[in-house]
Amino acid sequence: MDTENTEIHYVLKGKVDNVKNLTQLVKCINFKEIAVFFASKNGIKIVVEDSKCVQASAFIGTDIFTEFTINEELVSFRLDITVLLECLSMFDQGNSQASLNLYYRGHGFPLRLVLVEEDVVTDCSIKTLEALEILHFDPPGERVYNKMIADGNGLKDFLSDMDSGSEYLDIQMSNSQPNFIVRTESTAGRCEASVSQDAEWIEEFVSHGQSLSRFKLTQFKPALKTIQAAKKVSIQLSREGLLCMQFVIMTESKQLCYIEYYCTPVIIDDDDEEAVLSQEF
Repeated sequence: MDTENTEIHYVLKGKVDNVKNLTQLVKCINFKEIAVFFASKNGIKIVVEDSKCVQASAFIGTDIFTEFTINEELVSFRLDITVLLECLSMFDQGNSQASLNLYYRGHGFPLRLVLVEEDVVTDCSIKTLEALEILHFDPPGERVYNKMIADGNGLKDFLSDMDSGSEYLDIQMSNSQPNFIVRTESTAGRCEASVSQDAEWIEEFVSHGQSLSRFKLTQFKPALKTIQAAKKVSIQLSREGLLCMQFVIMTESKQLCYIEYYCTPVIIDDDDEEAVLSQEF
């Protein structure tokens, strides 16, 4: 790789035979301009945050790369993810398959992308900045109060009738039927979908009691976009209402990658919560 500059020392180099594998993942988390990159011997993690309330991470393991070299324990930087997506999308059209070489020399240098499709070579350099500290969300783990693992297509169909004009999205989970309820409400009316845990598209459902969590729909929409591409989806709610969603994505080359999404809840008035939870379905 990079035979023209073999004397240059790069702290990070990688090659991907099919650029669509990366484009697909970057699209899923492209909801804010700036992303933070973390590279280690295990691969690359791309993190996007919004207002310290929403965080999405794409994990790109070394198995996605045909070549992957890192000369430091951890390499990190920030860049404009929209610009990155524009570069990756140059050859992401039709049935053609372009390869990608990426190079990073270290702090202060741009991320260099060399895309090759047959006889066409495109060389892009994206300005990088020093990585800023990001929020560290921990998966609910032992604190998980309700959890569901679902087939991606089934969950996508279940959520398809949500009212996009609603300000909030309510997620209600319990150990009594219906076990999973999603609710939106706007001037157009109230939209509600409910399902029992024995639905064909629900693979696992664990509940330790009835709970209601409310989220701003604008903050939940990045997860909806990722559900469209997900093969499997895990939904976990902590006792405090923190939402953790984990997505299994199958790339164009039939490899599995993972995206993780966190969203903090909106505080619900006690009277409102009691009124919603006491409704009969």
